[in-house]
Amino acid sequence: MTAKQINDTAAFIRGLADQRGRNAVWAERAVRDAVSLTAAEALQQNVIDLVATNITDLLMQIDGRKVQVAGGKLKLETKGLITKAQPPDWRHRLLLALFALQLLPVNYAALALILLGFALLAAELVTPAFGVLGVGGVVAFIAGGLMLFDRDVPGLGVPLPLIFGLALTAAAAVLLGGSMALRARRAPVVSGAEQLIGAPGEVTQVIDGQTWALVHGEHWQVRAKTPLQPGQRVRGVVFQLGRFWKVKGPGLVIV
Repeated sequence: MTAKQINDTAAFIRGLADQRGRNAVWAERAVRDAVSLTAAEALQQNVIDLVATNITDLLMQIDGRKVQVAGGKLKLETKGLITKAQPPDWRHRLLLALFALQLLPVNYAALALILLGFALLAAELVTPAFGVLGVGGVVAFIAGGLMLFDRDVPGLGVPLPLIFGLALTAAAAVLLGGSMALRARRAPVVSGAEQLIGAPGEVTQVIDGQTWALVHGEHWQVRAKTPLQPGQRVRGVVFQLGRFWKVKGPGLVIV
């Protein structure tokens, strides 16, 4: 702080101490010399009003005191009051977080990178990007974590083990999801007409020119290039839009 700032602050705290009936000399020393006191010493030197061990003790000690309010003096009647803990709701917590971010040397570009990383990782879970969005999310998260606070300020940098630990966890989740998606794409079709491509079957009956075969436990009407007989083993053909392109052995195509 410059000398002008120190003098202004010292004058302000001295005037405030005189107004409240406090030790103005010590208040000015606290600004100029950065001195400090214990709770008992502060009470002894008229820096504070009282020392309370808990809320109940505080209510008992301030009972009967008079305080100055806008409408005049008000007498406190706090003895025997029942206290109730009221945790802050999400709105108060949000306000507190925003206030804390103003006090901390936060790099908002780095914060945006972290949020972008989370968004990309979330998008990876719902879109078939095969790891591209996930890798981008991990990179954005690491870059944002490294730049979030000024690492030259002691104690304010995000710990590197925490950053890389979270990044490795996210990368492992992306790799696991990508490998599962790849295996699912390579797995054979187990439902619908596509499951009959290349599937073995057995001709069960030929009635009035219609040939029926048992494939995967179901009876299908089939046709082939050559006549088929009951008991004959057949295999499905590769087909597209109802037209077969290649036949291995006796052809089998869904009618």
